[in-house]
Amino acid sequence: MKHFHNVVRILSGLLFVVVAASKFGILPSGVTREHMFTPEGWAFISAINATGYLFPAVGVVALVCGVAFLTNRYVALAAVVLMPITVSFALFHVFLGFPIDSVFSFHFVREGVSFVPLVLNLTILYNMRSKYHALTTG
Repeated sequence: MKHFHNVVRILSGLLFVVVAASKFGILPSGVTREHMFTPEGWAFISAINATGYLFPAVGVVALVCGVAFLTNRYVALAAVVLMPITVSFALFHVFLGFPIDSVFSFHFVREGVSFVPLVLNLTILYNMRSKYHALTTG
């Protein structure tokens, strides 16, 4: 089980470092591609992008937490900090993603992939549950 936890931790770390790189413009981002979103989703993303601070802030958080996962330092804290971001990402794709016409369509697969960061983060939270004992007891 320890190997599984390490694999999930390292995959999550790499994923969030790549997310940070896309938020800082090092890698391409879907934020500038209107055709990748529904009209409602594009309106939401455009409004967030227009603020000028939220995507860079998410990038900083993703980078710090990704490095924490990769270095195996403060993993429990990083998983808690990333929870609102991963939940928002998944819920965006549930409510504002492409309409799912068919289980076998490309859009269904693309929207399903949006749950990968959430599942990885939940797995890390579950594996680190002993670290949260002080938070959950009165």
